[in-house]
Amino acid sequence: MKENDRKRGAAPKGFGVGSRFSEGPAREMIEYGIKLRIEEAKYTFPHELWNHKAHTIMLHEQGLIDRKDTRKILKALGEIEAMGLERFPLDPGKGELFHNIESFVIARAGEEAGGRMHSGRSRGDMYVCSERMILREKILGLIRDLTALIETIVSVSEKHVETVMPGYTLLQHAQPTTFAHYLLSFADRYERDIERLEETYQRVNRSPMGSAVVSGTGFPINRLRMAELLGFDGVIKNTRDASISRDFTLEGITRAAIFMSNLSALADDLNIWCTYEFGMIELADAYCGTSSIMPQKKNPSSLERIRYLSAIAVGNTMTVFAQLKTESEQLGDLEETGPVAWQTYDYAQMA
Repeated sequence: MKENDRKRGAAPKGFGVGSRFSEGPAREMIEYGIKLRIEEAKYTFPHELWNHKAHTIMLHEQGLIDRKDTRKILKALGEIEAMGLERFPLDPGKGELFHNIESFVIARAGEEAGGRMHSGRSRGDMYVCSERMILREKILGLIRDLTALIETIVSVSEKHVETVMPGYTLLQHAQPTTFAHYLLSFADRYERDIERLEETYQRVNRSPMGSAVVSGTGFPINRLRMAELLGFDGVIKNTRDASISRDFTLEGITRAAIFMSNLSALADDLNIWCTYEFGMIELADAYCGTSSIMPQKKNPSSLERIRYLSAIAVGNTMTVFAQLKTESEQLGDLEETGPVAWQTYDYAQMA
C-alpha cells in the first residue's frame, strides 16, 4: 500500500495500518516494545496533552485550522485530560501514547478536524519536547528539595557551634573541629549543586517544537509562539540539533549524579559514626531497621538506602553516556535516555 493511499485524517486501524503497513505489529513488538513505551506515559501524559493543545492553538492562530475544528480538537483533548491516565483507554495495538491520543481525537472530532491536529509536527520534536519539559520540572523539584535540605543543615548547625569533634583524614584523627563546621561543609556542596542545576535549567528550557525531524516543516508555523505556550524561554534555532541532540539529558543526569555523590558522602560518614566502634551518633528508630534473627540490632537502613540510590545514579549516568555514543542521527537509542534521567531525579528526591 502506498503511503498516500490512506484517507487523509482517517483514524488508523492499528499501529501503521492504513499508511505504509498492511498489518499491525507482532505480539512480540507489542509486548517488548510498544508496551514499554506506553509505561512512560506516567511521565509524559500531561506534557503530551499540553503539547497537543498548544500546537492546536498555534495552528489556529496561523490560519491552518478554523475555529470550528479547533474547538472540536480542544474539546476532545479536554475529555482525555478529564479522564486522566488512569481512565484513558490505552491500546498497545494502536501504538504508543501519541497514537492513542490521536485516534481518540479523530474518533471524537471527526476525520477532517482531528486529522489536522498533527499538521506541521513530528513525533520526533514532540518526544524531545516532552523530555525537556519533564526534565525541567525534575530540576526545579530537586532545587526546592536541596534548598530545604540546606535550611535544615543550617538550623542543626546553629545548635552545635560549640560541639567539638575530631576532624578526620584517612579515617584518622587529624585536627579538632565542631559538628557545625562539619555540617556546613555539606551545605556549601549542596549550594554548588543548586548552582549547577540552575545553569542546566537554562539550557534545558529551550523549545525544539517546529523542528519536526531534521529539516523542519513546510507549514507556516510559529516556533516562538509554541515556545511561549509551552513555557519555554526560547527556541533551539537549528532544527536538526533541536530534534536529535540529547546532550541536555546527559548534562541533566550528570547534575543529579553529582548531588547524589555529595549526599552519599554525608550518608557514608554518618553510617560509620553509627557503628558501635565509633559510637558518635545514633539514628532515631524511625529511620532504622533491625534483623529478623538478631532483634538486638539497630541497622541504619535509611543511610544504606541513600548509598544504594547514589550507586544507581552513577550507573544511570553511564547508561546515558553509552546510549549517546551513536551516529549523530535520530535513533531509537536516544528516546530511551529520558526515562533513565527522570528515574535518577526521582531517586535523588527520594533520597
